[in-house]
Amino acid sequence: MEAPSVTLVHPRVTSTMNSVNPARLSPHARIVAESGLIGLIVGGLVVAPWVAGGYLLLLDWVSGPSSTVSPGLYGLSDNALDAMPWRLGIEVLRQVVGPVATAWLVVLLPFPIAAAGAAHLVRMGRLPSYAAALMAVSTPLVVDRVTAGHVAYLLGLSLLPWLLSSALNARTQQRWFSARTAGWYALAIAISPHMAWLGGVILLLVTALPRTSRRDVVRLLLTGLAAAGTYAYAAVVVLSGVPTLSIGEADLTAFATVSGPGGLLPTVLTLHGYWRDWDGQVRNVLGGAALPIALAVATVIIIGLVAMLREGNRRGRLAVAFIAVGAVLACGTQGPFGWLYQWLFDTVPLFTTMREPAKWIGLIQLGYIIGIAAGVRAIQDWQRAPRAARTATALVAVALPLAVLPALAWGLGGRISTSTYPAGWYAAAERLDPAPARTLFLPWHGYQPFAFTDERTIATPAAAFFPGPVLSSSAIEVGPLRSDSTSEQQRAMDELVAAGGGNDFAGALSRLGFTHVAVSRGLEDDRYAWVAGQPGLTRLLDDPSMSLYSVDVPVPGLDRLDVTGPASFVVREGTPGTVIVPVEYSPGWQIDGQSGTPTAEGTVAFTVGPGKALIEYKPWSRIKFGILISLLALAAVFVAGLVEHRRDLRPARQADHA
Repeated sequence: MEAPSVTLVHPRVTSTMNSVNPARLSPHARIVAESGLIGLIVGGLVVAPWVAGGYLLLLDWVSGPSSTVSPGLYGLSDNALDAMPWRLGIEVLRQVVGPVATAWLVVLLPFPIAAAGAAHLVRMGRLPSYAAALMAVSTPLVVDRVTAGHVAYLLGLSLLPWLLSSALNARTQQRWFSARTAGWYALAIAISPHMAWLGGVILLLVTALPRTSRRDVVRLLLTGLAAAGTYAYAAVVVLSGVPTLSIGEADLTAFATVSGPGGLLPTVLTLHGYWRDWDGQVRNVLGGAALPIALAVATVIIIGLVAMLREGNRRGRLAVAFIAVGAVLACGTQGPFGWLYQWLFDTVPLFTTMREPAKWIGLIQLGYIIGIAAGVRAIQDWQRAPRAARTATALVAVALPLAVLPALAWGLGGRISTSTYPAGWYAAAERLDPAPARTLFLPWHGYQPFAFTDERTIATPAAAFFPGPVLSSSAIEVGPLRSDSTSEQQRAMDELVAAGGGNDFAGALSRLGFTHVAVSRGLEDDRYAWVAGQPGLTRLLDDPSMSLYSVDVPVPGLDRLDVTGPASFVVREGTPGTVIVPVEYSPGWQIDGQSGTPTAEGTVAFTVGPGKALIEYKPWSRIKFGILISLLALAAVFVAGLVEHRRDLRPARQADHA
């Protein structure tokens, strides 16, 4: 037999080599990486049919060749609070990989992040971590939110296991402040404002259970303050008097959690209840197998939670608390605790962000992630059963979340494919004038089906497709709720469309700053046939998918306007008179400190002389500063978290070199 070769290496050199060798990860780091790979595989199965080409068009997530930066980012529309740093990040990604790839890539990202975070949180070995990873990415909640296109919510949700793990570590180490915890919280808030509430409850429960010390309270407050800097932009928007969406009782009714066959509580506990009750929901896809699968998963989770509670494991107590609190809040104003949700909605500032109670189901899922991992570990440790039986049962428990895959994989069970915008849309886009001229898009709905989506309802994608300024409806039209918009232009168009154009449609369009009308052809052709007969409109395009008209009544002073920035216009020299700026009225629109005059249709009118003038939206300078503060705050906690992490690793490295 040949003797093995021996290589002599100085111990210090060996330690240095191992410290930088990626293959020498700790067992926990390897499991986290493997779990992230599992999440990536599941996510890849979901988006696989979408990567070949075409635009991904979902209910609330539409893509197109135009920029995703909405006027709200500049404070120019009432959805300004929704224009978080998230939108800037998406626009940067679009510039790097293109709009087509961005649409499906953002759907893919939460899967590996959530799976790896789940494994990092539970820390129970390979099989339990795999079960937690699958529970994080293969549930009815994930299916519903991908179908709805709630990509920001899903991405924010994928950060919650990382946030919880960091918060637990900070409490174990009895820190006065944890930059990493603040960083995870700030990042989640920057992506989705709903995470301010879900993450806040997580941090509050970590502080409260099992006992609270003064240090814990201080850490909670400092974490919230550090993360709140990321939301400085929204504070500036509010303080600048920019109108925001009006959310009220109709929203609670429209977005109420939908009770399933077993009642409201079983619905939310099985991670269902999304307000739009699709046929493609998991329980409908699985049919008769849904109940036994749910019972099997519940059994494993209950076994795990009982085992953790018996051990006195803090994560077990938290998991039970997440499930209980999440179930109460996910029921919204329904059920025995409905009064509490109503009081929070009416009283607590910014709680209207949670107008859809089903988003609280994310807390229940977080509890299940911990519970199923503990259940698999308990099965593995069950000494009364033969080892082979324990292993087989544990493998079955790990595989249980995969039952959801028929409703999730391959484009949500083949239900959704990418779309190609019709040739008529491209032909219309080529005929549109550049800004400040703008286009009215009809039919006048915020959500509607199109032939090129196989009559599947999506958010109206006009702004994502056409290159210039476009006004389309923001009407939600769900139950008693028509719209949350406070826009006078939206109101004026509501009245015009309801009246079939009225007596002076072209004149009204001119006063609204429109130079063109684009009418998508489809199911409502008969309802919008009146557009073709309106005086003052000339048809430029008549395609099976799109009709395009020019407005023959000129917009007053439009020929003198030049766009010089996202919130400024220059009035060129010319004949004195009235100039209508085709934007939503606000006293913030000014010339030399003087505000314009609101028109009946909600635009801004200025009386100008023959000379050159600059029209500026004054709040933009403050909002721009708020955006900068938000980004700097996010960067600051991120860098502080990295420094804190490196400092914590230093003792381990010193031990390796000793």
